[in-house]
Amino acid sequence: MQILPAIDLKDGRCVRLFKGDFSTVHAVADDPAAVAAAFSRAGARLIHVVDLDGARGGVRRNDAVVRELVRAARPAKIELGGGLRRMEDLESADALGVQRFVLGSAAAEAPDFVRAAVARFGARVAVGIDAQNGRVKTAGWEKDAGRDALELAAEMEALGVKTIIFTDIDTDGMLSGPNLPRLKALREKVSCALVASGGVASSAHLRTVRELGCEAAIVGKAIYSGDIDLTEAIEEETRMTKRIIPCMDVKDGRVVKGVGFEHLRDAGDPADFARRYCEQGADELVFLDITATTEDRDTTLDAIRRVLEVIDVPLCVGGGIRTPEDAARLFDLGVSKVSINTAAVLRPALIEEIAGRYGSAAVTVAIDARRDEAGGYEVLIRGGHEAAGLDAVAWARQAEALGAGEILLTSKDADGTKDGYDLEMTKAVAQAVRVPVIASGGCGSLRDIADAFDIAGAGGALAASLFHFGELTIPQVREFLEGHR
Repeated sequence: MQILPAIDLKDGRCVRLFKGDFSTVHAVADDPAAVAAAFSRAGARLIHVVDLDGARGGVRRNDAVVRELVRAARPAKIELGGGLRRMEDLESADALGVQRFVLGSAAAEAPDFVRAAVARFGARVAVGIDAQNGRVKTAGWEKDAGRDALELAAEMEALGVKTIIFTDIDTDGMLSGPNLPRLKALREKVSCALVASGGVASSAHLRTVRELGCEAAIVGKAIYSGDIDLTEAIEEETRMTKRIIPCMDVKDGRVVKGVGFEHLRDAGDPADFARRYCEQGADELVFLDITATTEDRDTTLDAIRRVLEVIDVPLCVGGGIRTPEDAARLFDLGVSKVSINTAAVLRPALIEEIAGRYGSAAVTVAIDARRDEAGGYEVLIRGGHEAAGLDAVAWARQAEALGAGEILLTSKDADGTKDGYDLEMTKAVAQAVRVPVIASGGCGSLRDIADAFDIAGAGGALAASLFHFGELTIPQVREFLEGHR
């Protein structure tokens, strides 16, 4: 479950209010961009922003501030609500760099606009339903829309909306916990992604929201008051999540797959795969430019741009990243994480430099390894062609200490064999570090994925050919994992 920190904007400042009452508005920060940057460094990947001026009066006055938030938050992205009532509003927000648009009043009052917005922007359109005693409120929570919240949610899902953000007004800003009965009723009413908002103030509240099946929770006042430490909360949620991650190995702009990093064959266009995996419900995607390092060139940006245009999940990119400036170029494109491998081994300070600027959550250290004659695990670099003289477990510990937010561990011995992940190696690394470890190399069945989580303790399972060639789908994986809880 994602945690989305909240920024409410009024007159260019970051403010808070209680139960939607504008007479209680008080400033919590004069520099919203600095707040967004801090949220990003803490590990947030999406920040929930509401233009209260736009929500209340229909006129957005904070676009310049939103532009700064988009810039300051990188690699985190911004979702924006408040005053988005025409297609021109969405297009201008898109030009600002906003990732997702939250339609509130427009959803209750103009369903035809919602339909058109979904046709134009797809999953980037979310609907915010703000309710009091089950009744929808609009115009900055000051107008009763005469609609039942549950019925409106069902109507929006029928229009193609993929995400609904539900705010219980009576709990907003009260730190008293979310309205669980309302959330439960909503979860039973719709099957699209559900985001809980209002009253979340502790890890226990986050846990109950997760158990209800919510994909995300918006947290505002509890972060500003210190009741929730955002970094710790995100780390805890990350450890709890079993992520399903399709991987695209890319060469010359095409997805390829081989065995043991050799004998590559063409699989298709990366943007086509990315679109399909998002539609199936992937947690995130990995894009590895597998020959950038060995060919001593930069990462292929054009293919990455095309992928980013069709996805709404985090994208991790690796290959050819040697400097913080290389990482910055990718983050500026909209990439969520960078994966560094050879460059990190040759100059470990690179991990610190990127993590120090963008936060640990933006840094994945990829470790390619094979078993050695002594029974250990030897680190490989330069596309798996050269031994680095390092033990994989020791290198994972060092990478974590330098600021890595996760480890992407690939067994060269198992890669492409479909004989299963190297569970012993994955478990050894997972037990040696606190950050999540993604198992990679050798996945051949649903059982292999379950074993990566249940036996090896992985935080994510990465697969390529099984997904590329249609042998498994992500919904099949989720159904299998659900049955083995």
